[in-house]
Amino acid sequence: MTTPSDTTDPGPDASDPHAAHTPRTVDDLLVRSRRERADAIAVRRTLPATHRVELDAALAACRAGLATSDRPDRWSARHGRLLDERVAADATDVEVRAVVRDAMRDATETLRATSPASALVSAAVELLCVVGGFSRVLASAVRGSRWIPLVLHTDPAVAPDPQRLEAYLDEGDEIPLGNTLAETEVVRRRSSALVEGATLEKRTFRPILEATGSSGYVCAAIVPGNEAIGLLHADRIGQRRGANDDDRAVVAEFSTLFAWLLDRATSEETLALRTGRIEAELDAARAAIVRTRAPAFDVALEVVDPGGARRNAVAPRRDSLLTPREREILELVAHGATNAGVAQRLTVSEETVKSHMRTILRKLHVTSRSAAVARFLRLEGMQGA
Repeated sequence: MTTPSDTTDPGPDASDPHAAHTPRTVDDLLVRSRRERADAIAVRRTLPATHRVELDAALAACRAGLATSDRPDRWSARHGRLLDERVAADATDVEVRAVVRDAMRDATETLRATSPASALVSAAVELLCVVGGFSRVLASAVRGSRWIPLVLHTDPAVAPDPQRLEAYLDEGDEIPLGNTLAETEVVRRRSSALVEGATLEKRTFRPILEATGSSGYVCAAIVPGNEAIGLLHADRIGQRRGANDDDRAVVAEFSTLFAWLLDRATSEETLALRTGRIEAELDAARAAIVRTRAPAFDVALEVVDPGGARRNAVAPRRDSLLTPREREILELVAHGATNAGVAQRLTVSEETVKSHMRTILRKLHVTSRSAAVARFLRLEGMQGA
């Protein structure tokens, strides 16, 4: 017959050096571990190192208990469950990293299709929240020795009321990149950083830390070329666990991707803008040519034949080039008449003669009276040949 004492946990054995790990404590650890794994997958965060340390310590105690305890059956069952959970913990991290990798690929395709370049920043902070399972992501610009917060995205499902932080950002304050800030090192080295614990207290800008209420965050430089032009910050405020080094690696990778896409989009827009300006200038030039072009005028092309004699490849069309009045004026000018003389001879005003002369110069593609006369005489000679 089974008595109650046979089915209940007898509790720790004072004579057992591993008595701190009883079936009850193992069960508690397993429950917590399963909860940690479910949470890790939900927020795309790998398990904390301390979690593995705790599982490994329990496994070591079990192995020692198997070797020394007078009740090895209890240690054996405990060891099996812990070993399965330890394997599951490693598998969870593999799954989380695979999910993040797939999300990173999807984010890349989304950002590739985003335009104009100015829209990339807002899209990037929202996508990084999804990729890494973060509570908040902030994009900032770096200008000289200061960094300026620009765009904040908050996941309303986990992050606290963002009004305090948004109010701070709306003030538009520029944050100095002093020697003690973690961001200064990130910008200088064009790298990334995990800021938590003692570092959080000593190497952060106090006003923004108070506005965010963050207990730790990661940041990475945006470097499209040889110089950092901005920063990406992310944290896990409102979640069970804070940011870790895997989060730092995710933000660093995303920042590299974002920098490349931003540079690509900016270059394409600059090229399109310059091409548009060139095309506009060409269109204007074409229109100007059409407005100022003289009537059809075939210039005589002199071609040397095999025997050395010159011949006209194209006959000039003098009569279609100048009006009868223009030819009459140019003949008088060719014989030495001045504008006043031509006006008196044709019984017109001197201004009318000047107007005709300007038209003649344009039609003959010359800039002086003497050049016009020379061109006219040449055409006269060709016409009579």
